[in-house]
Amino acid sequence: PEESTNLSAGIVFTPMDSLIISLDAYRIEVDDRIGISQQFTVTQEDIDALPDLAIVGPGGTVQYFTNGFDTKTEGVDLVGTYEFGVGPGRLLATLAYNYNKSTVPSFDPLVITPARIVDIVHYAPNDRVNLSLDYEWDRIGVLLRGNYYGSFRNEQDYPGQLFSSKTTVDTEFSYQVTDQIIASIGGRNIFD
Repeated sequence: PEESTNLSAGIVFTPMDSLIISLDAYRIEVDDRIGISQQFTVTQEDIDALPDLAIVGPGGTVQYFTNGFDTKTEGVDLVGTYEFGVGPGRLLATLAYNYNKSTVPSFDPLVITPARIVDIVHYAPNDRVNLSLDYEWDRIGVLLRGNYYGSFRNEQDYPGQLFSSKTTVDTEFSYQVTDQIIASIGGRNIFD
């Protein structure tokens, strides 16, 4: 089986009324991750040694799942929230930043390709930032959220291509019809 070691630590600050700041750091090591092996061409000698391979036949190919590589992921999450009055309602502002980095410290080249290693290291953006403004007044709610995603790569599907960072905007309008029912409409990435 794969084995993992997870270490994390966090702290919460409240430097002033209505302002909360949290900082979390983590490190996740996964040893003996399961991957699919390269393709092996079956020979008659293989069938003689393992008769079950007769169904594949000479010249056919087989792959198998096996432990093939280790990964290490380290990151930090920094989140600040501040709530204050604006006009007749309340505004909750949240700013969140995440930094995340993965590496492949050891691997079996028969199980994992260099392209797959690039994807593990760069498939998810290393940086992500979200700014949310959530306004509530009586039964009405308005949410506006900006999202920033750092650059990333997908080496297996798009070799050599670096996808640039992107910013998106989401919004949602809601109305509390009853104490148990809220009607909402919104959109994600509304400018693209």
